[in-house]
Amino acid sequence: MRALLALLAFAAAFLLAGAAAPLAAQEAPPRTVSAAEPGDLVLALLNAGYDPDLGKDEYGDPLIGFRRPDGYFMQLFFYDCDEETREDCGSLQLRAGFDREEAWDPAASLAIARRFRFASVWLDDEGDPWIKWDILTRGGIPETPFVDAVENFERTVEEVAAIVFAEESEAGDAGEGATDEGDRGD
Repeated sequence: MRALLALLAFAAAFLLAGAAAPLAAQEAPPRTVSAAEPGDLVLALLNAGYDPDLGKDEYGDPLIGFRRPDGYFMQLFFYDCDEETREDCGSLQLRAGFDREEAWDPAASLAIARRFRFASVWLDDEGDPWIKWDILTRGGIPETPFVDAVENFERTVEEVAAIVFAEESEAGDAGEGATDEGDRGD
């Protein structure tokens, strides 16, 4: 009887170990980020090699300024925030501006909008071009697609800068004019 119980206990342990192995092999769910949690976005940007700085915009909503070493300054604006607490935001907007010596031709800015699928373009009061694109995060999105979007935006910023500063680069140094300033553009 003891031998039978020992055999049953061994078989049960073997079966449980076999069932536990697939559970252990399953990956943890991906990390998520959301405009509702600015600190998580700062961490995701740090992990991706950026140097983020969390602050507030003129409305009291969170605002993250960031760049890579030797990269363009970019901003992450927060939208759809609670009107009273300025928390629990639902979406983000990536933004970068280009400080030209001369005002840029509005027709050229429309060419940028046609060429780059996600980037919308506008000219500020001085005629300097800005690009932006939105990311909806209500309920959270996986961190990897968020970082992918930021990196795609960064590549777009670099390509747009080459176009924006092309004529100025013939006379000087291209790309030196990415601006750290700007309003929400709403």
